[in-house]
Amino acid sequence: MHRGGASLALLPFMLFTVTLLATLTAAQLTRSSFEEAASARLEHLADNATERLLDRLEIAGSIARGTAGLFSAEERVSSQAFHAFVGSQSVTRWFPHGRVFWVVAPRPEERGAVLARGRTESPDYRFRAREPRYPVLFVSPRSEENPRVLGLDLSQSARRQEAIERARDEGETVLISDFTLEPGWPSAAVLYPAYSGSPRTPDERRAQFRGVVIVSAASDDLLEEAFTPSDASAHVALEDLTEGRPLWSTPAFPAQLTGVRRNVVFGGRELGVHLVPRAGVNEVQQRFTFVAILVVGTLLAFAFAGLTFQQLHARSAAEFAQAQSRAAFDEADRRRALLDLVVEQSSNGIMMADGRGTLRLFNQAAAELHGVRREEVLSPGWRPTWTLTTLEGEPIPSDHTALSRALAGELVRDERWVVHRPDGETRVLSGSASPLKNPDDTSAGAVLVLRDETARLRAEAEQERLIVALEFSNAELEQFASVASHDLKAPLRGISQLAQWLEEDLGAKLSPEDRQHLALLKGRVRRLMGLIDGILGYARAGQSSMTLERFDARDAAAEALVLLAPPPGSEVTLPVPGLIIEGDKALLLQVLMNLLSNALTHGARAAAKIELGAEPDGAFVRFSVKDNGPGIPPEYHQRIWGMFQTLVPRDEKESTGIGLAVVRKVVQAQGGRTWLESAAGEGATFFFTWPMHTKRRA
Repeated sequence: MHRGGASLALLPFMLFTVTLLATLTAAQLTRSSFEEAASARLEHLADNATERLLDRLEIAGSIARGTAGLFSAEERVSSQAFHAFVGSQSVTRWFPHGRVFWVVAPRPEERGAVLARGRTESPDYRFRAREPRYPVLFVSPRSEENPRVLGLDLSQSARRQEAIERARDEGETVLISDFTLEPGWPSAAVLYPAYSGSPRTPDERRAQFRGVVIVSAASDDLLEEAFTPSDASAHVALEDLTEGRPLWSTPAFPAQLTGVRRNVVFGGRELGVHLVPRAGVNEVQQRFTFVAILVVGTLLAFAFAGLTFQQLHARSAAEFAQAQSRAAFDEADRRRALLDLVVEQSSNGIMMADGRGTLRLFNQAAAELHGVRREEVLSPGWRPTWTLTTLEGEPIPSDHTALSRALAGELVRDERWVVHRPDGETRVLSGSASPLKNPDDTSAGAVLVLRDETARLRAEAEQERLIVALEFSNAELEQFASVASHDLKAPLRGISQLAQWLEEDLGAKLSPEDRQHLALLKGRVRRLMGLIDGILGYARAGQSSMTLERFDARDAAAEALVLLAPPPGSEVTLPVPGLIIEGDKALLLQVLMNLLSNALTHGARAAAKIELGAEPDGAFVRFSVKDNGPGIPPEYHQRIWGMFQTLVPRDEKESTGIGLAVVRKVVQAQGGRTWLESAAGEGATFFFTWPMHTKRRA
């Protein structure tokens, strides 16, 4: 009995063991069948993905060949014809972020014509290199980013130059896997050359090479869409096997996992496609089947454990939900407290009323603006102790205040009014009021945010008063300068005339010493008259009628030179043409004439040699005037910009010492700056910046 009882006692365990082994065997066979099916599907996905990639590359190559055929067939293709042809090929249908570039290969004598054609594409077109070999001429479709690459010389990148020249020599499609021109631009491109004839040999292709068409596309256009299986059951990666580097992969691509590989050859490059099954797709199905078999085979054995686990899980979930609820209430309390601090400590007044018009919120800033205590305002039965009027003094009824109108559903934006406080003080307030709505769209109240505009309005009034006073003062100063100039010059002209009469009347009776004294007297008179003119010019410097016009910087320099009429033997070099300025030409001429006069005065004694330069400097044009004079020591570089400052005695070289002061005053009034680069014995170069586009004064 004991042995039989023991055997019967072991029978359930034996049955459980046999059932468990059978269940595990069935689960393993099911897993194997799943793996075989997944492997076959992965092979199928790899073939489809490779075909889609090759189709995309062929489409890009077809667009490049068709566009290159346009340039091979016609001697001169306009910008409009290029964009129309590219648009007809539906580039954006296949590559939403794609671009088509026409890159020319101009000879040195053709660069001027290329530059002119580029300006039909963009008025600001320019070469980005001094001697461009392969500049970008056209880009389609048009976009705001195109000017950043127009004129860019692709030979500045060894990788791009090698691809262009390989396409040129082979006459075939070339693929570049890394074609980044600017941050955010497409990073893969297909190239196809265009020739002026039908070359057959590499030498003929080089001789007849006109340029190359480049079709570029972002990874999202060219790669990602080609590698997106419909059921997303695999990770995909693309490699450039020619250079041995990765190009693109789906997010979270696993490292060091086996899968399926396919190779694609296009445009002289070998690309590798690597597919790895996604964790969580096939594995979830396998795990579900395996667990289902185990559950069916061992249901009775694990019924109690399952029920127990369910009870523990339910208890854990309830405790977790309770903890989450407590955390949510605590977070709400913290946010409410933070919001109370924001409202209370805000520098703006905040008032809020409920749907019945009763004030529920009136922060400290609002109380200070209205001259009341906040506790009184929020107490039951309170009535306003201030009155409101418009800026013109008209009373504002209680049902027309900003808060009342917001309660009625109106949105009030930046209105101003005057509050007459109980203490007799008045404040000018501005505010905005918004209605508050319940989820069912009924009125929950309104909120009003207030700002004190009193000090700002007073400051604006004071500023207007000061502007009027300054204009009156400037007018008086102008009148005084003109009158003073006339009154001071009159006796000087008399002295000069008297000296002339003495010299004519006495004639031969004058001794050499007397003649020297008379000459010195007339020189001093001329110097004093020059100083008076200089002071008057300095007072009027920058006071132009502000006539805005478009002109070339070189033309302005040439006009200043003609007006100045330099002495014979002087050599003056003008800036290169093409730099257009929109501004007050008269003021610029005044600055250039002063600097040219200074350079001619202090240039070399034998023959003055002056170089004028002009080049872009951000929103300004940087002008330079270089002479071959004795130079200026560094310790005088700031002093010479002051009034009546000369480095050579006036008896040796006549100068008022005001010209450079006028230059600095006019340039600074235009928002520019002036500086000097020089050393003793090496000549001097004066610089100043001038706005490229001057806005008309109000």
